[in-house]
Amino acid sequence: MKCILMGEEKERMGIVFEKEYLADTVTVWLEDTGEFAVLPTKRVRKIQHQ
Repeated sequence: MKCILMGEEKERMGIVFEKEYLADTVTVWLEDTGEFAVLPTKRVRKIQHQ
């Protein structure tokens, strides 16, 4: 799944690897930096299934 992250100067694309419902977080691979990030679900705006 692809997603767009909010709250940044420009929207960043990432690939969602895992969603933790209890913690309300999403593990995302950031395509521009090549790193994983664990973000609050509210910062992930759009999720596109591929």
